[in-house]
Amino acid sequence: MQKDMINPDHYKVHQMECIEELEVVFGIDAVIAFCKCNAWKYRYRVGHKDDPEQELKKSEWYLNKAKELELKKQNQ
Repeated sequence: MQKDMINPDHYKVHQMECIEELEVVFGIDAVIAFCKCNAWKYRYRVGHKDDPEQELKKSEWYLNKAKELELKKQNQ
Protein backbone atom coordinates (compact mmCIF):
# COMPACT_ATOMS: atom_id res chain seq x y z
CA MET A 1 0.00 0.00 0.00
CA GLN A 2 1.39 3.39 -1.02
CA LYS A 3 1.78 6.06 1.65
CA ASP A 4 -0.42 9.14 1.18
CA MET A 5 2.05 12.03 1.03
CA ILE A 6 -0.65 14.66 0.47
CA ASN A 7 -2.83 13.95 3.52
CA PRO A 8 -0.72 11.50 5.56
CA ASP A 9 -1.92 9.28 8.37
CA HIS A 10 -0.29 11.38 11.10
CA TYR A 11 -3.13 13.90 10.54
CA LYS A 12 -5.67 11.16 11.26
CA VAL A 13 -4.52 9.68 14.57
CA HIS A 14 -7.31 11.08 16.76
CA GLN A 15 -11.10 10.71 16.64
CA MET A 16 -11.29 13.58 14.17
CA GLU A 17 -8.92 14.43 11.37
CA CYS A 18 -6.69 17.41 12.21
CA ILE A 19 -8.35 19.76 9.68
CA GLU A 20 -11.76 18.92 11.18
CA GLU A 21 -10.53 19.70 14.69
CA LEU A 22 -9.17 23.02 13.43
CA GLU A 23 -12.66 23.90 12.24
CA VAL A 24 -14.19 23.06 15.64
CA VAL A 25 -11.57 24.98 17.60
CA PHE A 26 -10.98 28.02 15.37
CA GLY A 27 -14.13 28.22 13.22
CA ILE A 28 -14.78 27.73 9.54
CA ASP A 29 -13.55 31.18 8.42
CA ALA A 30 -10.18 30.69 10.07
CA VAL A 31 -9.76 27.27 8.49
CA ILE A 32 -10.70 28.60 5.05
CA ALA A 33 -8.01 31.27 5.45
CA PHE A 34 -5.55 28.64 6.74
CA CYS A 35 -6.19 26.45 3.69
CA LYS A 36 -5.71 29.34 1.28
CA CYS A 37 -2.47 30.34 3.00
CA ASN A 38 -1.16 26.78 2.92
CA ALA A 39 -2.05 26.49 -0.77
CA TRP A 40 -0.06 29.66 -1.42
CA LYS A 41 2.88 28.35 0.63
CA TYR A 42 3.07 25.09 -1.30
CA ARG A 43 2.93 26.87 -4.66
CA TYR A 44 5.51 29.41 -3.51
CA ARG A 45 8.09 26.77 -2.70
CA VAL A 46 7.59 24.54 -5.78
CA GLY A 47 11.01 23.44 -7.00
CA HIS A 48 12.76 24.46 -3.79
CA LYS A 49 11.67 21.73 -1.39
CA ASP A 50 10.62 18.12 -1.81
CA ASP A 51 9.02 16.90 -5.03
CA PRO A 52 7.49 19.73 -7.15
CA GLU A 53 4.57 17.53 -8.23
CA GLN A 54 3.86 16.67 -4.60
CA GLU A 55 3.96 20.34 -3.63
CA LEU A 56 1.42 21.17 -6.34
CA LYS A 57 -0.82 18.32 -5.20
CA LYS A 58 -0.67 19.60 -1.62
CA SER A 59 -1.58 23.07 -2.84
CA GLU A 60 -4.49 21.63 -4.80
CA TRP A 61 -5.66 19.66 -1.74
CA TYR A 62 -5.79 22.84 0.34
CA LEU A 63 -7.56 24.81 -2.39
CA ASN A 64 -10.15 22.06 -2.71
CA LYS A 65 -10.62 21.97 1.06
CA ALA A 66 -11.13 25.74 1.13
CA LYS A 67 -13.77 25.45 -1.60
CA GLU A 68 -15.46 22.58 0.26
CA LEU A 69 -15.59 24.66 3.44
CA GLU A 70 -16.88 27.72 1.58
CA LEU A 71 -19.75 25.61 0.17
CA LYS A 72 -20.42 24.19 3.63
CA LYS A 73 -20.56 27.72 5.05
CA GLN A 74 -23.02 28.83 2.34
CA ASN A 75 -25.29 25.89 3.12
CA GLN A 76 -25.41 26.47 6.88
